[in-house]
Amino acid sequence: MSTSRKTILMLIGVLVLWALNILVLSQFFDAPESVSSFGDSFGCVSALFSGLAFVGLIVAILLQMEELKLQRKELSLTRDELEGQKKQLSLQNDTLKTQAFENMFFQLLQFQINLTESIDSVKPNNRGFVVTYKGKDCFVEFINKVRSEYSLNALKNLDTKKRLKTAVIKFKDMFDKELSHYLKSLYQIFKFLDEANIQKQQQYIDLLKAMLSNQEIIILLYLHVSDIISDELKMMLVKYQVYDDIIPGSSIDNNHEKLLKDIAV
Repeated sequence: MSTSRKTILMLIGVLVLWALNILVLSQFFDAPESVSSFGDSFGCVSALFSGLAFVGLIVAILLQMEELKLQRKELSLTRDELEGQKKQLSLQNDTLKTQAFENMFFQLLQFQINLTESIDSVKPNNRGFVVTYKGKDCFVEFINKVRSEYSLNALKNLDTKKRLKTAVIKFKDMFDKELSHYLKSLYQIFKFLDEANIQKQQQYIDLLKAMLSNQEIIILLYLHVSDIISDELKMMLVKYQVYDDIIPGSSIDNNHEKLLKDIAV
């Protein structure tokens, strides 16, 4: 029930009681015998104004309660609106953060691609012509170089790991300039992803891993076995299971499979 309706009902109630008072006095009591008695008969008027004053007090209290109720509702709406703005701002911040992360990630990825494409290797063929390998094709030639050195060490009394390490070290000395920047750049990308506090981190890790060819991973594994790459890069390669993507049986020697499995543990 609204405040105005309550007020009208209380006023009607006071007027009805006042009218009943007049009616009772006139019907059941004799006319006043003196002036003072006549004045006392107007006590009902005083009762009317007292009743109206009481009604006014009640109305004031009801109005104040209604106002407080409206204020509480307005504060609640304001609080909900501020909470909605806070959530929207948080979503915007997350979007901006993701955009900044992706911009940096794809710049690093493009730099790595360009760096890989800039690698070249020159080799004379059987007809005396010089063949130039570029980009990812170089890693096929790198594996051939390691295989060649590994075969030359077959006559030496070395275990599998030492034989492989000797071959890889000689290969690395031949292509140190080409591989040095490649390995440093690759580590920086893994480090960037590892330190990033962002959702779906594995999605970006998988994208980076998908960029690496099988030959690249084999070379990374052989460098790992030979303790040539940094401990930091070793940790990243193992942590994100890069070696799991190598094609089974694609290593130079089947005996290397056990060495590679030990590294990836």
